[in-house]
Amino acid sequence: MVIETMMYVYAVEKNQCLLILTKPKRQKNMTPSDITAGETWAAKFRTTRMLGTDGKPVVNLKVGETAQGPGNWESVGIIVKRDTATLKLELVDVFDQTRHVVDYGDVWDIDRAEIVEDA
Repeated sequence: MVIETMMYVYAVEKNQCLLILTKPKRQKNMTPSDITAGETWAAKFRTTRMLGTDGKPVVNLKVGETAQGPGNWESVGIIVKRDTATLKLELVDVFDQTRHVVDYGDVWDIDRAEIVEDA
């Protein structure tokens, strides 16, 4: 899948999100308050996740597998919900399609997004 915003183009394949193109930045930095409903928006975000020894998130560990432990995770996500009362956003991480609820302060580089192709 390819996700294109006004500033970036990301390629997502097999739990890897690669920045493949950086476009010239727009003048105004978007905030969650600038988001208009009914459009697709993406943002970089940070959260705490269980990470493996390779520093990537782990889910559904099998018997005998171990994780490094909780750690900071930064990724790109598609914004699916905005709560203006609690100042939180729900995003779907393009890395592994997991959902995360984060504070407005934990998102940046907000921009309109378009899913160009689906693998």
